[in-house]
Amino acid sequence: MPCLKKSRTLETRKWDDYDFKEVAVWSVEAALKAAYDAGSREAERKAQKDKSK
Repeated sequence: MPCLKKSRTLETRKWDDYDFKEVAVWSVEAALKAAYDAGSREAERKAQKDKSK
């Protein structure tokens, strides 16, 4: 998500302009899908590795 790449921290700074990011829903959806897909691929990789033992 581009807005988070610009942030130096995800810590609360008690300043609305810094703490509340305006992000399009489709950007959040894409990030969640990418994270889910990465986790699924890793789980599959580990399962295949365990089978080969």
